[in-house]
Amino acid sequence: MVSLSKAEDAVPIEGIHAYYLRTSNTTDGTGYHTIDDARTALRTLVRLERDRGHAVEEQPDGRWVSHQQPTGSISFWLEDDGENTVRL
Repeated sequence: MVSLSKAEDAVPIEGIHAYYLRTSNTTDGTGYHTIDDARTALRTLVRLERDRGHAVEEQPDGRWVSHQQPTGSISFWLEDDGENTVRL
């Protein structure tokens, strides 16, 4: 009998993700199996937005905002599978 009592024993199931990178301009998110992969994706997005010349700042709720003048702004954040915001 196989026991999956420890988190490191868990095997990701195809199509099921523990973490999501969400943005304010789409209802879909990109799924990641590990928090490390999700955080890497968020850091990359923050860096890309800054490289494009946008002012990017973290909000008190753990979400990030990229101010894209003159078109407005976009928010992005990490969520766990319980829809809770996960801080970088």
